[in-house]
Amino acid sequence: MALLISPDDRHHGVLNVSQSILDSSALFTSINMRLENVDITTGETLNQSDFKEVFGQGATGKGIEIRYDDKGQKYLWLFAKETGRYDDNIGTDKFRYTGEDPQGPGVENPGQEDQELKRGNAALREALNTPVPIFLFYQPAGRDGWEYRGMVNVVSFEYKPRNGRYIYEFTLEPIKNKSETPLDIDGQEHTPDIHQPPQTSISVSRIIRNTQLTKEIKEKYDYNCQICGETRRGNNGDPYAEAHHVQPLGKPHNGPDEESNILVLCPNHHADFDYGRAKIDTQTYEVEHADRSEIDGTELSIAPGHDLEGKYIRYHNAGIAQF
Repeated sequence: MALLISPDDRHHGVLNVSQSILDSSALFTSINMRLENVDITTGETLNQSDFKEVFGQGATGKGIEIRYDDKGQKYLWLFAKETGRYDDNIGTDKFRYTGEDPQGPGVENPGQEDQELKRGNAALREALNTPVPIFLFYQPAGRDGWEYRGMVNVVSFEYKPRNGRYIYEFTLEPIKNKSETPLDIDGQEHTPDIHQPPQTSISVSRIIRNTQLTKEIKEKYDYNCQICGETRRGNNGDPYAEAHHVQPLGKPHNGPDEESNILVLCPNHHADFDYGRAKIDTQTYEVEHADRSEIDGTELSIAPGHDLEGKYIRYHNAGIAQF
């Protein structure tokens, strides 16, 4: 069965087949394909039919394709165009790559709505901490086919405003030497006669937080949690609360250490925000919780003079919250 597929903008593909055919497992079933056997050279141009021949799987037309080989090894295809609204800046060093637009039921204007941490965007974010093979394909203006630009790593990401909405922008870095990130990275196969390298001591850097700032904001709330209003006590009986940075400090989030980015929370609700189990409505400041119905609808307590920035809350809701 011949399928005519023409990748277009990243929120969807322009497919000359019905959605029922796309949902068929036959389209995505690999044919005796393992990643370590993929034969593709940087600079090679692939047409739609070539993907099935090289990878054993066809492309759907999405900008970020999530794939698995016969061993269950996950990998990604990224497609970028020289022209279009995504404004990708593809280069030989680190470059930016815009995430995919929302898709599915309820999405009316994909190019105008805030991007979400779902599907391809979620896969790229996960690749930051758990690397997977990522193949980058590029289409220059006025040319057919997709030029293979090599494999890349995810270095960082931001959830940032652009043209009246929020988008995910990933920083990617080409892998200069293919051996730096082997295609088979699931850790299940090892050469038994290769000894592990010796351990050595290293120095690490850590973020220096403004402890005076967090002390002052805790005092502003009398060490009461902004969610539940409770105050915990330490061993000596002194009140205890924790400062939570809504947009986390350090890479890859790079949130600021300032009062407008800080919540005062008890340890339990601090953990809930860290693990993405709670979020805040930027209009009503009502709390939503993934697991605790008694928390849903609770209004966040905000002390006079504490100006929470909505952009940090939006970052948490889209980039940290898991529901």
